[in-house]
Amino acid sequence: MGAANKQLKKNEGLKIIIMLLSLLITFCSLIGCKSSSDHPNKYFYRDTTNRETYKKYEAILFDSIKAFIKEKRGPFYPKEFDSSTEVFIDTILFSPDQKKLAFFVVTKNYNDKLLSKGNKHEFHFGANCFLA
Repeated sequence: MGAANKQLKKNEGLKIIIMLLSLLITFCSLIGCKSSSDHPNKYFYRDTTNRETYKKYEAILFDSIKAFIKEKRGPFYPKEFDSSTEVFIDTILFSPDQKKLAFFVVTKNYNDKLLSKGNKHEFHFGANCFLA
């Protein structure tokens, strides 16, 4: 009975430590970056692009990525990229003068296109960043 009580107390102590660590991690994640103001305002991105211009670029970039996939150019050369690949233009970041941009592309492909021939009802995502 003595060994069982020791084990029970040890388990309770372990549970308390885990709970306290969980609370500490949660607390730190909630206040960690938000309370820090080490970055000058000049480094924060402020999008001043109007919605119409953003949508126009989004359509152009979408068509360009689909063309890259069709022609197997850039990072879209593996066989898994084809006409059934879904393309999402996730974010477009414009330079202040709008002469340069960075954009993030997310692709979705079904797993049966993988080398290991996964399940055709499951899928995977890929992501790329481009500078233009």
